[in-house]
Amino acid sequence: MSLPWQAAIAFTAPTLAICLLLAFVQWLRKRPVRGLLRGTAWAHALLFVLHLFVTFPLVLGWFGVHGFGSGGMFTRGDERLYAGPRLGADGKWQLQTADTLRAEARGDLRVDAAIATAAAARAVQVPGADGVQLRAFRVEARQEPPRAIAVLVHGLFRGGMELEPPANMFRRLGCECWLLEQRGHGGSAAWPLRFDDSQARDLVEVVRWLRRQPGNERAPIVLFGVSIGSVAVLLALPHLPDIAGVVVDAPVEDLLATARRMMTSEPPGSSRRPPFAEPWCSLVLASVEFWSGCRLGDVAPMHVVSSLPQDLPMLVIGGGQDHTVPPSVVQSLYDNLPMREGTKTLWIDSAAAHGKAWKEDPAGYERQLGLLLARLRLPR
Repeated sequence: MSLPWQAAIAFTAPTLAICLLLAFVQWLRKRPVRGLLRGTAWAHALLFVLHLFVTFPLVLGWFGVHGFGSGGMFTRGDERLYAGPRLGADGKWQLQTADTLRAEARGDLRVDAAIATAAAARAVQVPGADGVQLRAFRVEARQEPPRAIAVLVHGLFRGGMELEPPANMFRRLGCECWLLEQRGHGGSAAWPLRFDDSQARDLVEVVRWLRRQPGNERAPIVLFGVSIGSVAVLLALPHLPDIAGVVVDAPVEDLLATARRMMTSEPPGSSRRPPFAEPWCSLVLASVEFWSGCRLGDVAPMHVVSSLPQDLPMLVIGGGQDHTVPPSVVQSLYDNLPMREGTKTLWIDSAAAHGKAWKEDPAGYERQLGLLLARLRLPR
């Protein structure tokens, strides 16, 4: 049974139970119950339809915009304990995962207190747009001065932990890394969530703030965005003329189209909830727009990419098994970039699912990042 039907049953059941209980009491008192039962049946048949097509989409859309609480309410529950990147005594990055966080919470995995304290100390509150405070983690480069400063932006329902694998690669390649948590995620403030250019405006402010820090005035800055993080990166670029290079992984070309694919597709072997059929997909998306006050279709990086500078080095990454941003979409966005081949490059890992190319082929992923860093443009 699909989620809309389950939800409609759940919404209808309480009032139905109350009415049936009243009918039972009436019956015990030897009073007529046929009229009450008939009215109950008709009323709850109508209520079931109302809950199925109105209440369920409205409630799901509300939670999609407001989350389940204040701090980090949009970050997946198994990642909310993430408190920062950990470097060992040897300087190597100790990558964290949802499994390691759960093991720590259970007490099955011990963490060196000094390393955990140092990880938390890497958190920096950075000003975003509209006075929003964002949490970012700075991981120093392994060389001085850094080859570049890499600013990384995660995907929807994620946080800084998602960015650890590519950030570790950037660091091995000589970069200082900033793991930026989008508003409403991780340790960043601001909710309810707005599906507009807020995240892009945040990124613009973060980069400008970084540029003002001592020693960063002429440092090459590289932007990295995965999934919905690519929306922030691509929409921010027209306002950041001195970016040295860009990486977008599983790039979203249009937020509404991507949301539809995410809701209606079910990758082979997937254990997540069944896909939404129509009309519920459209009803839920309309509810998200209603509660957020935004039109998802207005957030379309595809309309921006053709106006980017022709000398801006860009790496576009996709996954052959990505059903949210399939290879054809990645190819289309790449084709619309105005750079010549060589300034822009495309790499699609045939085995990778959505935003998982760094997991499927880490060596190939790091090689692609290295090639991008080799052709960075210097700030003017």
